[in-house]
Amino acid sequence: MVDDLIILSMGLIRYPFKVGLKNFLRLLDINGQWDKEHKKINKRHYYLMVIGVEPEHQGKGIGSRLMEVGLQKADNEKLDSFLETVTQVDVRFYEKFNYKTTLNKVFAEESQFWLMKRG
Repeated sequence: MVDDLIILSMGLIRYPFKVGLKNFLRLLDINGQWDKEHKKINKRHYYLMVIGVEPEHQGKGIGSRLMEVGLQKADNEKLDSFLETVTQVDVRFYEKFNYKTTLNKVFAEESQFWLMKRG
């Protein structure tokens, strides 16, 4: 619940209205599952919570530059980095940065998510 409040405080309060109540509730369910997995990590690490580039600007290297800034810091501190995603396209993107899938789970029949680790 605390993570959900943090998400809302980051300016995502409009998100339920943009995606609809059903999709928002699905996101909360997924977030709960991710939270359970994330709590199993028993060491200091970085966690990539949200990264995004507007569709009309994708494919221009912006996402890669955003990733490199955070990953350089993790590398300098010799810390692992974790993230979650719900799209296969994102899995391929993150694999370019040496993330490996640690868990792939199907939920709500037609949806799935991936937990990924780098380090």
